[in-house]
Amino acid sequence: MAVQGTLRKIGQRFASPWLAFAVAVIIRIAVLIHTMHNVSYQWLWGKNETGHLARSLLAGHGYRGAFDGTTQLTAWIAPGYPLLVTLVFSIFGLYTPLSTWIVIALNLLFSALISLSVFALGKRYFGSGVGALAAWIWACWYYMAVVPLLIWDTSLSALLLSLELLFVLHLETSERWRDWILFGIFSVVAVLFNN
Repeated sequence: MAVQGTLRKIGQRFASPWLAFAVAVIIRIAVLIHTMHNVSYQWLWGKNETGHLARSLLAGHGYRGAFDGTTQLTAWIAPGYPLLVTLVFSIFGLYTPLSTWIVIALNLLFSALISLSVFALGKRYFGSGVGALAAWIWACWYYMAVVPLLIWDTSLSALLLSLELLFVLHLETSERWRDWILFGIFSVVAVLFNN
């Protein structure tokens, strides 16, 4: 009896999406520290499209001049994420170590937050056990711990898509126009960040 009670408590703790989120953050921070210890921050920006666009936006060229020495327009990537990186550059400096850490930390946060939405999606369709398992798989999946190191919109796009799916599930039972309008606004914003 005592063993079953202990196992039940352990199962309940691991069923917490917030614990999976915390573990996701810890794993991603560990990967970040290990990688940044072995890789120069300049290497991360080297041929980075988002960085080139953000530099061009910060210089006042807009989506022109992302390539060195040109003034041609580009539709290389959706505009939202380069604008976010431009904001970071304007506050913390262009291609500085601090701006690199901030951008990667945001990617890390976006990636870890997906564990919460994956939990909610799994719980909605298959029950809380499957939701918890899905959240833990996302939290501990090494590949998803490495992706935030790419200065790219991948983590944010995945988060926005998972939130859109949750929003759609909410709309399934909603008859309020306000919810549909909010979904439309959210979808438009999500498209601006999705590549």
